[in-house]
Amino acid sequence: MGEKPNLCLDCTAMRILYVITPSRLSGAERMVLRMAQAQQRMGDSVSILTKPQPEFEAAASDAGVEATSAPIHGKLNFAAPRRIAGHIRRAGADVALTVHSTATLWGIKGAAIAGVPCLAYMQAANTRWPYNRAPAAIGCAEFVRQHLIAGGMPADRVYSVPNGIDAEPYLDDSDRASIRNELGLSESDIAVGTLAHFTPRKAHADLLKAASIAVRTAPNLVFLWAGEGPLEGALRTQAASMGLADRVRFLGFRSDAPRLHQAFDIFCLPSLLEGLPLSVLEAMASARPCVVTAVSGNPEIVADGVTGYLVPPRDPERLARAIEALANDAAARATMGQAGRRRVLESFTLDTAVRRMRDVIEREIVRQSGRPQRRG
Repeated sequence: MGEKPNLCLDCTAMRILYVITPSRLSGAERMVLRMAQAQQRMGDSVSILTKPQPEFEAAASDAGVEATSAPIHGKLNFAAPRRIAGHIRRAGADVALTVHSTATLWGIKGAAIAGVPCLAYMQAANTRWPYNRAPAAIGCAEFVRQHLIAGGMPADRVYSVPNGIDAEPYLDDSDRASIRNELGLSESDIAVGTLAHFTPRKAHADLLKAASIAVRTAPNLVFLWAGEGPLEGALRTQAASMGLADRVRFLGFRSDAPRLHQAFDIFCLPSLLEGLPLSVLEAMASARPCVVTAVSGNPEIVADGVTGYLVPPRDPERLARAIEALANDAAARATMGQAGRRRVLESFTLDTAVRRMRDVIEREIVRQSGRPQRRG
């Protein structure tokens, strides 16, 4: 919410259960795993109940977070609430945090059956109705909080806990020459990086149009796209038909984001819808200026003209002009990049997010149960 939370720096451990129904390993799933890891480091006991999703389950295992899968997916799965309630009881959870609409739909009911407080955790401005039925909700950005309030949820039941990252891996630039060499970049190339799934909401096609404009005045631009998804084939074909096959390079799925960011000179995300994107925070921590669309939570992290540029969605011309401006001004890239890094370190670290989350959870345990959280 608007006021600064009273951060709890020395609290008795809580037992937290995330209930999630992931379709893939994306930003929301990564944020949940990062939060769970950090909560465990603070001494909390954290576990996850997920629908079967091998990629997410493997990532949870790698992160050292206990994850159990069960058939809790499907909006006609009327057995899901009791399955969730049973798992809550077995985990001895003090609180359930639901992620995604189906997990929220059934997780609210499961938590009520088990008699424990519940908060819905929204990572993008998606379908509101399951979240609006929650006893309380957390948005990953103030934009998401306002989205829920606009859907009818009382303002005093909705909190904003901005996403945060572990910035440390993104502060090192010592591998820049090596990774740029691996990617076939010359010293004079200006690399514009994008990390995103190839889906319509990420609007890669708009960036292709912007690239075709920008390379006319900045011919040393190279666009590096990391990710995978259903539109990849069509985008490859389109890039080739536009004569951009040598300027737009598809890197596939990458698990080395901190190293990859070192290769970039500019980061660009032309999305139509976001929450508070981790990839932008990572680029800022890497001291790279960001060109992003002025949608969702993006304006909460990118200060226009200070840490990069905000452009209207679906406007390849404006997108191109912002990229050109940075491509042709090394001093601006350095100044904006450093400003972005300072902004992340001051306001968007993972530790800050975890402490804000703890403050919200403790408030809601008291409010929903009418008593302080269980100790011991």
